Amino acid sequence: MVKVLKGESKVLKIETLKKELGFFRVFDLENESFNILLNVLKNKPIFQDEIVLFVKNFDSLNKNQKKELIEILDSIKDLEGFKVFIDSENKLGNFDVIDLSLPQPWKLEKWLGLIEKMAEKKSLKLDEEALKLIFERTGPNYDRIHREIEKLSLYSMDEKAGKVDIDTVENVIHDYNNVILDDLMFAISSGNLEGISDLFDDTFEVIDLQLLLYSLADHFTTLFKILCSVEYKEKYSWKDIVEASRELSISSAKVARFLGFNFKNQMYKNTNHVELYDLEKLTNILGKIIDIQYEFRSTESSKTVLKNRLIEISRIVYN
Repeated sequence: MVKVLKGESKVLKIETLKKELGFFRVFDLENESFNILLNVLKNKPIFQDEIVLFVKNFDSLNKNQKKELIEILDSIKDLEGFKVFIDSENKLGNFDVIDLSLPQPWKLEKWLGLIEKMAEKKSLKLDEEALKLIFERTGPNYDRIHREIEKLSLYSMDEKAGKVDIDTVENVIHDYNNVILDDLMFAISSGNLEGISDLFDDTFEVIDLQLLLYSLADHFTTLFKILCSVEYKEKYSWKDIVEASRELSISSAKVARFLGFNFKNQMYKNTNHVELYDLEKLTNILGKIIDIQYEFRSTESSKTVLKNRLIEISRIVYN
């Protein structure tokens, strides 16, 4: 039997196999010899009842290696004594596919439900505020969330009821966000092409691609909430900022940047986004962001392509 496990998270794939199979060997093609794997598949020991393998990082192989491995797997797929599961984002040959794809980055409720289930497996009870804080800090990354829940579980071992308060989450969960990412998002939404050029390369080096794409969607979704709720003013006071922050449950610092509120001695000037945008323009941008997320899910687009897509979004601001 040969099956392809499709999905972004290798941790989820291994967890799924552990639940179904118990024992199996993980063969990581990024760290182990391709030729050794071929030898294992071609020469099953006589006294070994079954070979059960999870072949990790299949997509890291070159074209010729992929072809050779698929041919061997195809020759053994109907033989007894073989259970081989392939870690890949693509359909391979005629093998069955088990889809373990994660929710789209912008499907907040599904991600919160997923985090809650992960926590429950560790006997942890998290309220909605704690779930949202974890997601805010990790982004839509299953492996990262899994690692942080494990850490939270170890930290909370002495908690009798398993209830974890927001202060504990605040102290334990690592914040994978970066100030530079926030600056890049505001450069895009402010139509600051020079700022995008200055910030993009540094951001791309330290921020996970999926977190960047999630942050892009989250940034403009937050702007959508503000645009629907805040009455236009040429200039907003700090009282306006605090009221909007409380009403929308968005940090006052972020609301201030969206509404163009500037503190004294501030190095950069915030732009009033309510003045720049209307709902039609913002809806157009959100549609383009969804297209970008699909593009980078289905193709191996380059860093340059992503930078150009962000510039295309930014140009809409003044069109």
